[in-house]
Amino acid sequence: LLQPTRHTFAALVDAAKARGALSRVRWILAEMLSMSTRAEVSEDPLRAPLVDEEVMMRVFQAYAVYGPPFVRSATRVHDAEDVQGTETVEDVGREASEAGKEVTDRKSSFSSTPPQTSGEVITEATLLFERIVHDRAQNLNELSGESSTSGTRYFKHVELGTRLLNSYLSVYYRHGNLGD
Repeated sequence: LLQPTRHTFAALVDAAKARGALSRVRWILAEMLSMSTRAEVSEDPLRAPLVDEEVMMRVFQAYAVYGPPFVRSATRVHDAEDVQGTETVEDVGREASEAGKEVTDRKSSFSSTPPQTSGEVITEATLLFERIVHDRAQNLNELSGESSTSGTRYFKHVELGTRLLNSYLSVYYRHGNLGD
C-alpha cells in the first residue's frame, strides 16, 4: 500500500493554493497532521515529519492568496431611508464591524467552513502561527529537561524561520488593514 510523502502533500497544497482553494488546503493539512500523528505512534521515521517549515510556509501562502467571498467594502446600501431609527449608515457599518471583531476575537478554533471575511482569514492564520510557536516552545522545554504538559504537538517539527515568518506576514499584508 502506497502512502503519500511530504513531497506529495506539498504538491497538493501548491495545486490548491494556485486555484485559491483554501478549503482544500485546510483539508490537506488536516490529513497531514492525522497521518503524522499516526506515523509517530508507529515510530516510522520516514513518515513522521510530514508537517515542516516548507509545508506551513505554503499553507500561509494559500491563506494570503485566498479571496474571501464576503468583502465589506463591496456591499452597498441602496436607500439610506430604509435604515430604521435615527442611526446613520456609518453607525450601522461601525456596529457591524465591531460585532464582526467580537466574533473573530472569541473564535479559538477552526470552523468547518472556510473563512468568509478577511478578518476570519487573519484569525485562522494567527491561530495556526500561535500553535506553531506553542508547540515549538514545548518541544524546546522538553529537550532542555523541563517537564511539559502532555498533548499532541502537531507542529513540533516546524522550524521558526524567516521564510515561515514572511509567509505568515503576507497574510496580514493581503487581508489586513495596514492603517491600524
